[in-house]
Amino acid sequence: MHIPGGFLSGKPCWVTNLVSGGLLFAFLSKVKAIKDKSKLVYYSLVTALIFALQMLNFPINNGTSGHFLGGALAFLVAGPYLGTLMISVVLAVQALFFNDGGIVCLGANILCMGIVGVWTPYLIHKIISTYNKALSIFIASWSSVVTAAITCSFLLAISGTIAFNKVFPAMVGIHSLIGIGEALLTLVVYFLFIDEKSALKISNAFMKSKNVLVPLALTAIILATFISPFASSFPDGLEKVAELKGFISKAINETLLISPMADYSMPLVKNSAISTGSAGFIGTLLSFIFAALTFFSLKRPKHTI
Repeated sequence: MHIPGGFLSGKPCWVTNLVSGGLLFAFLSKVKAIKDKSKLVYYSLVTALIFALQMLNFPINNGTSGHFLGGALAFLVAGPYLGTLMISVVLAVQALFFNDGGIVCLGANILCMGIVGVWTPYLIHKIISTYNKALSIFIASWSSVVTAAITCSFLLAISGTIAFNKVFPAMVGIHSLIGIGEALLTLVVYFLFIDEKSALKISNAFMKSKNVLVPLALTAIILATFISPFASSFPDGLEKVAELKGFISKAINETLLISPMADYSMPLVKNSAISTGSAGFIGTLLSFIFAALTFFSLKRPKHTI
């Protein structure tokens, strides 16, 4: 659902950049409140895992694919404030290094996927989690994708790209299906790495260790490096809607000099699987590094003279 450059007009771009930037700045204070540095490593690894999972496009129907968003997973791991920061790091890495999502639209993508896509499932889960944890996670995860799609539809409409009554049903229809995949993936990852009881059992069984960080890191690397080359090549939900509704031509290429891996491929590497896998590995590593730099830079002790 990454909005490319050209889909939004100037004013919505700058407004969403300001809104998202302001909220991220406010949320950074929550990192300072974390005293346990091992948690920051854990959050950074989950950020890398979310990047890897977002590479795994899965087919839906009619030549359409969907990909993991990760908003619900992020808040389940770190709460909504840090969850928003985690998704924002992934989106920034994707835009800057892989030309996935317009750079001028980064604020809009953060609003859709990092703010609405995190806070909506958080609020829903908070209300209904007392009834059934698994069902609550499923519904919350599904809602994150659908509400992000609704927000994207609204931004497209106010930009004059397409009328709301035309884009809304198409976006919600496709992303309602994608949301099912999101919910299932979130449940799997939650019970593998987040739920304390099941995660420790899995760590003991496969790694002979009570530390979930190692299997978490290995999973992210394996998915990005070895599984991503086999992901669906069909257009994702937003891209498919743009094709069907006739505004795909508005997309513009914003590749910068620092975006050498556009479309998740390595330059000069002819083998597509190796190219995609290498880009996936680098992107996963970059996501971890940028998340760690963000979190730990705010934890440095203040020196007094």
